[in-house]
Amino acid sequence: ISNSISGQVFVFDPVTYEKVKTIEFGENAFPVGIIVVNQFAFVALSNRNRVVMIDLKTFHVIQNFDHFNEPDGMGYTKN
Repeated sequence: ISNSISGQVFVFDPVTYEKVKTIEFGENAFPVGIIVVNQFAFVALSNRNRVVMIDLKTFHVIQNFDHFNEPDGMGYTKN
């Protein structure tokens, strides 16, 4: 679950519904879009013009994708 005001994404356990992690992106990051593909989550940081890739095992950002203009939604398809 993203909180665009605080710049955080909250990760919840799907069985217990308990919050297990808070990922901080900082003030004005505006995380608005999240998509999960396999073991990775992609989060659109609209005010940073960036999409980040998060490893869902470690909850660390492992890659930044820049050059976007206010990304706010994503889609995924298998080739």
